[in-house]
Amino acid sequence: MNISRIAAGFMAVCMLISIGRADVLVTRDGMVLNGKIVKNKKPDYLILKNAHGEFTIKYAQIRSLSVTDNPEADLRVLKGLGKNFSSESVRRNYEAGTADFRRKKPAAKSVSDLDGYVISAHCSLVKVTGDLGSRLPYGLEGQLTARAEAKVLFSDGLEGGVSYRHFSRDGRKLTGFALTAGPVWSLRLTDSAALDFSAYAGGGLYSVETSGTSLNSFKMSCGAYAGPMLNLYNSVVSFRVKIDYTVDSDAPLYGVGLALGAGVRI
Repeated sequence: MNISRIAAGFMAVCMLISIGRADVLVTRDGMVLNGKIVKNKKPDYLILKNAHGEFTIKYAQIRSLSVTDNPEADLRVLKGLGKNFSSESVRRNYEAGTADFRRKKPAAKSVSDLDGYVISAHCSLVKVTGDLGSRLPYGLEGQLTARAEAKVLFSDGLEGGVSYRHFSRDGRKLTGFALTAGPVWSLRLTDSAALDFSAYAGGGLYSVETSGTSLNSFKMSCGAYAGPMLNLYNSVVSFRVKIDYTVDSDAPLYGVGLALGAGVRI
């Protein structure tokens, strides 16, 4: 087993995971550098940045590398090496080396600046009211929605979705897939939160099973929802209160539901 190769490999791993932290590097000719590794081109070279600039160091020139999490830890490493660095100079080197990483950190968008598309998944618990409520009182709904955020006529965007509904009790079952679409209005609450309102309409194919028989039919539906949406960088979380009406001459379905959703902004 080649010990020198194992040691070199271990040092390379340490260098790779050090990106994003403070660093103290010692070259084979005794030069000590304190700052931040901003580029690692294994196995050729790395670039360390501090208050004095950028230094390109070949792997073969490195004697040791210490990885720390803050300037105070850097100072302790330097003192252990017998180097008399001031705490102020170590802090400046650390801040200069990490400045690019801080600038690259994504900031949460303001609700007033949002545009583009939002893809979300929602899960709902639905309470059925009316005549059908005594036979199928509760149900579940899963929905995948796509929203285009743009000023369209008097709205703040358009949203369409495909949903699956499932209601069952005592041998009776109602299931179906539906497509709906409608405008969305957003009332800004904070820089990262808004209160959304939407009215939608559509239709779907439903299957009713009872007493061993099954009936498939197409039904129209409409509804509305309201609730907050929180914007977290490129992700969204939402909570909705929904009302829904599915048209049927014999047994119309009136539903009230609570939906929790999460999605991404693209």
